[in-house]
Amino acid sequence: MKIIRLDEVNSTNDYAKKHCPENDELTVVTAKKQTHGKGRRGRAFLSGEGGVYASFVCPADKLLTLRAAVAVLETLKRFGAAPLIKWPNDILINNKKICGILTETVQNVSVVGIGINVNNDISAVNDIAATLGSENSPDAVFAELCSAFERYIGFPERELIDKYKKSLILGKNAVWNGLSGTMEGITDEGYLILKTVGGDVVAAGGEVDVISFDNHARV
Repeated sequence: MKIIRLDEVNSTNDYAKKHCPENDELTVVTAKKQTHGKGRRGRAFLSGEGGVYASFVCPADKLLTLRAAVAVLETLKRFGAAPLIKWPNDILINNKKICGILTETVQNVSVVGIGINVNNDISAVNDIAATLGSENSPDAVFAELCSAFERYIGFPERELIDKYKKSLILGKNAVWNGLSGTMEGITDEGYLILKTVGGDVVAAGGEVDVISFDNHARV
C-alpha cells in the first residue's frame, strides 16, 4: 500500500481525487488535519489535529462503503471500543458518532474517505460525537486501519455482509425519505430493509434517522 502523508490539507478526498485518480496500487492519503473536511451531502466534518483522516484510492466496488465500515469496526475494537453501524456508513459508540465514511467515484476508481475521532477536540459537538480517548494515538489507529482496509478490500461478499450485519443497528424505529418504519435487515447489495405499515421498503440510497427506544432521540 502506498501512503501519502500530509500535515494539512483542505480535504484528503479532494487531494486524492486530484492527484491519485489512476493509481494501480492501493493508495491512501492521510493528513494530521483538514481545513475543509466534508461528510455526506456536503456537510462539514470537524477535522482538527488528533483524529485520523484518510482517503483510500482503489478500484470501484458496489460494496466498498461496507468494506470500509467493517475495517473501521475491526480497528476500533482493537482499541477496546464497542462500535455499531448506523446504516449505511456512520460508526457509533454509545449512540454518538465516532467515524464517518464518504465514498466518491472518479473515472474508474473510488475514493473512500474515513474520519475517526481519536483524541481531537469535539467539544463543539460532544452531544452527538465521541472519541476513542486521549490514551490512544492517531498514528497507531491509522496503522491498524490500513491493515484492516487492505484485508477487507478483497474479502468474500457473503462473509462481508454477515460481518457488517452483526454490528448493524437493527430493530429500531427509523425514518427514511419521509417513511417511518422498523429497520429489519439488509439486502445482499447492502441496502436497508425498512418494515413500514405498507410493507417492506428497500432503502437504496440516502440515510436514515434512527429513533432511540430509550429516549426517543434521533441519531
